[in-house]
Parts: sequence; structure tokens; C-alpha cells
Amino acid sequence: MKIVEMADRDPGGARRALWALRGDAGALEGMEHGLGLSPSKATLALGGAIQLASTELASAKPNLRDRMPELMRWLEGSW
Repeated sequence: MKIVEMADRDPGGARRALWALRGDAGALEGMEHGLGLSPSKATLALGGAIQLASTELASAKPNLRDRMPELMRWLEGSW
């Protein structure tokens, strides 16, 4: 939810934060661990959610809040 709130205020900043997160192996590992999925599925789930959010934030009128159901499906491993 933090990235969604940030995106509401500053889509460009949120996108930069997601790109920075991609390079932070320790943070990614901690987030993957917190998903409660198998290691490989957690990696795919987090990567898919980050890609979806990054793509939405790069659009002409980004609205990450409307993409929350799809983001949650990724993070819950429901794909």
C-alpha cells in the first residue's frame, strides 16, 4: 500500500523507488520471505508485481490504485 500511496502523490518518484528496489537484493529477499510462498514462486510473484506497477506508473495517466486487485493476485501467488 505504501507504493500506491506514494504513486498517488508522485508517480515518477514511485517508479524510481521500484527501480531502486530491483537492485536491492536484501530488501527483495526479505519481501519474498514475507509472502509465504515457495522461494521460486515468491520471486516470480514479486517480480510480476514490480513489473506491473512499473508499467502502470510509466503510462500517460498512471493509476496504480485501480490495479490493486491485479497486484494482489501476483503477491498472493494466485496466478
